[in-house]
Amino acid sequence: MVQPFVVDTSILIQGYIEDVHTPQAQSLLYSALGAEPTPTLYVTEFCVLECTNILWKRALFHNKPTEEVTQTLLNLLAFPLVVHLLVDLLPRSLAGGIAHRLTICDAIRIALAEQLARPLITDNERQTNAALAVGLALKPITDFPAFTQQK
Repeated sequence: MVQPFVVDTSILIQGYIEDVHTPQAQSLLYSALGAEPTPTLYVTEFCVLECTNILWKRALFHNKPTEEVTQTLLNLLAFPLVVHLLVDLLPRSLAGGIAHRLTICDAIRIALAEQLARPLITDNERQTNAALAVGLALKPITDFPAFTQQK
């Protein structure tokens, strides 16, 4: 059984667009869909906004068709994520961001992982170091095998 994780934007979006850890991110997403019971992937509402912004950049600066990025967004929104509101995480995120010199966007995922007592999956080095400093469990994306389409 795959356990629940807090997932960073950089990992989630790689499940949908080509990047360094796309095969592993797709494996994480596929395992989340295929597991019994379905493991939970937790994100903040800001993660969904960040993913949308990445898709916007792909359309404007990388000439991806609007239809393609829109469909990618719809696929992402259809995925069974547990989306957490930010308001309860902001005080802890501000303190963590200041203490570890992290953006609030990065600190908020650490705060969520702390609140839920779940491992964080990220490929952000500064976020990783801050998470380790507060004793948070991490799950490297490289622990997931590369996804291969099953025939």
